[in-house]
Amino acid sequence: MCRVLDLSLKFPLDPQKSIESLGGSESIYYNMLSKFEPMSLISGLEDMAKAVNDKDWAQVKGKAHSLKGASGYIGAGGVHYACYHIQELFLREDYDEMIQYYPSLVEESIKFRIYSRKLIA
Repeated sequence: MCRVLDLSLKFPLDPQKSIESLGGSESIYYNMLSKFEPMSLISGLEDMAKAVNDKDWAQVKGKAHSLKGASGYIGAGGVHYACYHIQELFLREDYDEMIQYYPSLVEESIKFRIYSRKLIA
């Protein structure tokens, strides 16, 4: 079983929960937030798209695992939970259902990108 964080899904980001987990440091949080997209999200989604096309389920799970952790640190609940489900379904060897979460991950990533830019601005 995979570990999942308790993040709000009311908005694409739950900054308060993440800031609390960082000991209240808003500066660390916003520094991490500004680096998540270029360092983790974009490359993770690109690599996952290739793995989906290749039907390399272990690689899909590996990328989901990496994104799940990084998105959890910054409070991107939708991205975090989509990755959690991908990872869990891989462990159950239910690849058909696993791949059904991929469009949700893309959608949640788009919501994150829009919302995070507003939050950072």
